[in-house]
Amino acid sequence: MARKAEMILYGNVFTGTDDASFRGGVAIGGERILAVGTREELEAYRTADTQIRDFGDALIMPGFGDAHAHFMMGAQFTSEHFCADLSAAKSEEECVRMMVAFAEKYPDLERYFGYGWLTAYWDDAPFPTKRSLDVAFPDKPVYLRAVDGHSEWMNQKALEESGYLSGWQPVYGSVDRFPDGELNGLVREGGDGLCRRYDTKLPAKEEEQLQRALIRSMNAKGITTCTDMDATPPEQIDDAYRYLKKMDDAGELTVRMFLYPGTETDPARIGELAPYRRKYDTDTLRIAGVKGFADGVTSTFTAAMVEPYEGRADKGYLNYPREQYLAWVKEANRQGYGARVHCIGDYAVKTLLDAFEESARVNDVSGLRNSIEHIEMIRPEDIGRFAALHVIPSMQPLHLPLDEFDKINHCGAERSHYEWVLKSILDTGASLALGTDYPVADFDPIPNIYAAVTRKGLNRVSYGPYTQKEKLTVAETLKAYTYGTAYAVGMEEKLGTLEAGKYADIAVIDRNLLTIPEEEIPESEVICTVMNGRVVFDASEQ
Repeated sequence: MARKAEMILYGNVFTGTDDASFRGGVAIGGERILAVGTREELEAYRTADTQIRDFGDALIMPGFGDAHAHFMMGAQFTSEHFCADLSAAKSEEECVRMMVAFAEKYPDLERYFGYGWLTAYWDDAPFPTKRSLDVAFPDKPVYLRAVDGHSEWMNQKALEESGYLSGWQPVYGSVDRFPDGELNGLVREGGDGLCRRYDTKLPAKEEEQLQRALIRSMNAKGITTCTDMDATPPEQIDDAYRYLKKMDDAGELTVRMFLYPGTETDPARIGELAPYRRKYDTDTLRIAGVKGFADGVTSTFTAAMVEPYEGRADKGYLNYPREQYLAWVKEANRQGYGARVHCIGDYAVKTLLDAFEESARVNDVSGLRNSIEHIEMIRPEDIGRFAALHVIPSMQPLHLPLDEFDKINHCGAERSHYEWVLKSILDTGASLALGTDYPVADFDPIPNIYAAVTRKGLNRVSYGPYTQKEKLTVAETLKAYTYGTAYAVGMEEKLGTLEAGKYADIAVIDRNLLTIPEEEIPESEVICTVMNGRVVFDASEQ
């Protein structure tokens, strides 16, 4: 006899196991899905006590899983102590004016933080310097992080406070200078190693509150799984995740958190993760692998390219020697960790594919989930290697419009045929996973889906004119945003599709994304989210 359902959801059901939806429902008992089928088929699970939720023409689908986010940083940036609106600025001067207005609103802060600037938003203007900030802020430190998280712009007081005047040099990246040798206030990549001690320094009492609020906000957008890619070093794991651990122990986590700490690409340090891996090992809070960084970003010419940047002699660079990545990946895989590595430039992508190929020669990687994150640029000959090596392409469609023609400007028209090639990689048989890189892009899946399907931003402007063939279908996008993420964290047997026996992690969208015109996608809204069989967001109660 069938187990009786505590709740049944009715509507248009997209299970993620095929490309179409059907009229029917999902029966839930406890934390699990009991059955998926037509109304008639689900009658066997219904009792007088079963809660029935009929969503009409809405779409019932697996809960969204963000395959690449920075949860801790994103939570901090929701604080009122951050000016997180700098992406709206169209010039260095406007950025400064926005910070002045922010300082007038919060005059008692000891230092000022901002986030979101990018020279691509300034018509590809030169990089900013401390001089404009020093005029406006002569007495208090100011830290302004770029939208991609790979550069920091500071005033003189911030340089003094954080220790850059000592002559400190990063392992990789740069501490930029004026022609006369004076520090100019801009640091890139590993050069941010000092300022990061200060640029997210918030009152301790805010941390838990901000994290709980962010989880609630994610639930309101249908997110039930988040992959935290912060690359936190072993000695900082307990401090960084103490509030998530507290919530998990109390059964209060309503977003599954999969953590990817880092060891600064040092193979000798991977063993340090073992006790934390045992400590964080539930289906709601788990260390699922390790994270590394191969290069920077094209906007600051720090992404590693095979050929020089357009109009320049340099090709960017790898953060560490190629041989170190080979050794790190092999050791991570040997110890049973999947390795997920940030690669923006085509040379970085090639290097890590080589590393995964080398690891597969000496390790049994069949149960591991190795991935390359971002893949903003790729050589055509490397596209098919993801499927061949069982390496996951983890990509963020919304970054294409956020970049605002960055690749064409910095890499040229010919190479721009190979920016964000989601469809080409997917068509080779690779298991694509989608995310946002929050807070680089907002965690809301709807704009990301629209970008994947149309190659447009929410302003309806078409970006990437050379790669329109890289559009995904809605079904492909939803699968990559659900099953793709579950597969990437090794949870595809429990998450990612609507099937009997899997966790009841479900998102309900107010309209059927699979049948509406694509230009209506941005107007879609999540109206209900279920995680572990519990309703964790209900628009009707807001």
